[in-house]
Amino acid sequence: MTEESSVSNNLREQIQQQIAAFGELVEAHLSVWSKARTPVEFREMELDVAKRCRQLSDGITACVLQDTVSDPSFEREVSVAARQGGLLRQGGRRDVTVTLVGGSRVRLTQLEYLKRNGRRKRRGRPRTKRGKSGTGLYPCLAALGICFGVTPALAGEICAQVADSDSVRAGRSALARRDIDLGHKQTLRIVNGFSARAVAQRQAWLLQARQRQAAKSAVKGMRVVVATDGGRIRERHYKQGRRRANGHRSYDAPWCEPKLLVVYLINDQGKPQRCIFRDDGDAEWLAMVGRRWSGCYPRLWQILFELFAYSGVVTDA
Repeated sequence: MTEESSVSNNLREQIQQQIAAFGELVEAHLSVWSKARTPVEFREMELDVAKRCRQLSDGITACVLQDTVSDPSFEREVSVAARQGGLLRQGGRRDVTVTLVGGSRVRLTQLEYLKRNGRRKRRGRPRTKRGKSGTGLYPCLAALGICFGVTPALAGEICAQVADSDSVRAGRSALARRDIDLGHKQTLRIVNGFSARAVAQRQAWLLQARQRQAAKSAVKGMRVVVATDGGRIRERHYKQGRRRANGHRSYDAPWCEPKLLVVYLINDQGKPQRCIFRDDGDAEWLAMVGRRWSGCYPRLWQILFELFAYSGVVTDA
């Protein structure tokens, strides 16, 4: 079966409808867009065109997402894979809303939901909020990297923008110019959630690198520069217990130091030739990963192991 024949006709029709609707929208606004004669009018026109294009992009993405999660074979495959550890059980079917990278929201109906096993009952008042580990997951969404109610592309944009900004509020203001506004609490939850996932991914990658056999060095005979630097920020760690009389919660604000790691090659004159590895632009790495040197040095060891692989170049680098 070819790739073209594997695409359902229903999906093709839905995407064609999205494109046709976009063409009609362009025709309806073209007379207004063409009248832009001043810098202010041209700016407004350009922003409006970009907004309409984001809506088309989200519309096509929503069609593909709807078609993917409604595939019975895909749902069955990811459900079996999610239950292999024995930590999840059937939790029925639920509706869920997912936010796309353009800021649009798509409603997915009747998705399979898996609950966590072995949750002990607590004494006292019943808990009304989820714990840190959550209460379960949607296998179809988890297989596509969709968590915390956002797609992977949107999560990357949010994390990168917040990391590049001096505060969450400033990051949200920059995201709002692209029609992305999820609120302060949800934005912070996405940033912290993906930061924790990035730390777990780093630890798994490091463990895998240590268990792997040494291979031939990829940079043998080359001049390699390994540079790392960091900056100091304060981060709030809320304390357990009741809120204060004013409604606020007590917290500690210790100093943290986000790390940046860059590995690049130089020529005989000392000029940079090619960047091999760089962490500062990776949204999953973020400013939250490797905040202390205890987390940065294992990462540095892992990169050096991958590059030099016992070739005797580590000392020279």
